[in-house]
Amino acid sequence: MMNMRYVGGWCVCLLSAWVTAENTQQIEDNIKQLEADIVYDMDVQNRVYRDLQQIELKIAKLDQLIRRLKKRIRQNAQRLKQVESKKQSLQRLVRNQQHNIGYALRDAWRIGREGKIKLLLNQQSIKSVGRLSVYYDYFSRASQENIDRYRKQIMVLRQLKIEAARTLRTQQERHRQVHDNYAAMEQSKRAQSELLRALRQETASKQNALSESRRRLREILRSSTPSVRIVNVPSFSTQKGKLNWPTLGHRTHHYNDNRLIRGVTIMADEGAVVRAVHSGTVILADWLKYYGLLLIIDHGDDYFSLYAHNQGLLFDEGAQVQEGEPIAIVGRTGGQNDPRLYLEIRHRHRILDSRTWFAQR
Repeated sequence: MMNMRYVGGWCVCLLSAWVTAENTQQIEDNIKQLEADIVYDMDVQNRVYRDLQQIELKIAKLDQLIRRLKKRIRQNAQRLKQVESKKQSLQRLVRNQQHNIGYALRDAWRIGREGKIKLLLNQQSIKSVGRLSVYYDYFSRASQENIDRYRKQIMVLRQLKIEAARTLRTQQERHRQVHDNYAAMEQSKRAQSELLRALRQETASKQNALSESRRRLREILRSSTPSVRIVNVPSFSTQKGKLNWPTLGHRTHHYNDNRLIRGVTIMADEGAVVRAVHSGTVILADWLKYYGLLLIIDHGDDYFSLYAHNQGLLFDEGAQVQEGEPIAIVGRTGGQNDPRLYLEIRHRHRILDSRTWFAQR
């Protein structure tokens, strides 16, 4: 059924098409539940992100530690190899000195045994034989001193080798522990990444369901509320003092430090319909920090109206809306404890005093 009437010189066509309030309430409840679920899922995702960040930072630190340990292990293994090589060189010197002492002792023994015979047969002087004996005796003592010195050095090297080997085993054990920890962190990272992927899929599914529920609610409200088609839309600037409030409720005006108006909060019933204050184009329909679900309408000539803390948005960006048409549902998004609608009228970037734009009712 179509009724025709004129309002202020414009032809307004009223189309009546109502659906049951029960279906509307059901969809609104579904929207509210989906929004709560999505907020919870996003909170879980943020926690998983933080956990994943901590895991990746730990993995980075463990990777640096593993690199340092590998370097130390290589250095200690090289040091151990050098100590062993030096020890073997000293042991060869000891063996050589021992051989030399053995030769000298045999020569000295022969000299002592055959000294008298050589003196008689070779006519060698006693002084020459004595000098040779003294030489062998000096050589033996010097060689024995070298052997003692070498053996002391070998003892030091053996202790160094023991300490180096102990340090190497400690470093290798530490490397094994760090590597096991690294592997555990990598496993945790894979688990967190898989959980995050599943959460994203679940959230995307709920967001799709939420969009569908909003679309259904929009269709219901459009059909249950008289549809308005304005043949001739007046300029927004001519509507000062004539606009209708978007919803009913107690109004609180907000001021800045210079006592200039900043916006108005309307304490309305949760689930109440929010209507466009004037015709225009939706330029933003999204969730923003502090504002919650936010809808902004461009009314032309750089005039805008802003509607925040909604429970649901009934239009997407780019949609054309008419004055008085349902555009949102009152809620408490954006961290609000009580249901409310925050409203602003702006010209360019300046917030206007809403008290001068709306009819005082």
